[in-house]
Amino acid sequence: MSYKGIVRKTDNCSGHGCWPPRPSAEASTDVFVNGIGVVRYGDTMEIHCCPPDIDCHGGTHIGVRDVYANGLSIQVTGDPIDCGSVCDECSPDTLIGSWKKNVVYVCGKTGFFGGIFG
Repeated sequence: MSYKGIVRKTDNCSGHGCWPPRPSAEASTDVFVNGIGVVRYGDTMEIHCCPPDIDCHGGTHIGVRDVYANGLSIQVTGDPIDCGSVCDECSPDTLIGSWKKNVVYVCGKTGFFGGIFG
């Protein structure tokens, strides 16, 4: 079983090349992990620059899975961002994993639940 941490609005991406890590600009306003909005497919990133203020761009989360917040895939560590970064930081205690196709388990401080999707 492989678990991955859920990405929240304040968690930084990996950065890439000389573009530094930065957090998401958007996240859910009503689904939270550790009191922080959950990042979903299509949420945008803050701008980052390389070298500072010379070559700048944003990014969009593009990871896809079977766990949703507001009808959009929740992003986890290792998921891609369309600028070349990946999701790097995450909740230390709320994870997503699956043992077999279409069965997803979420484990957090308040408990463990599973559901069949698809």
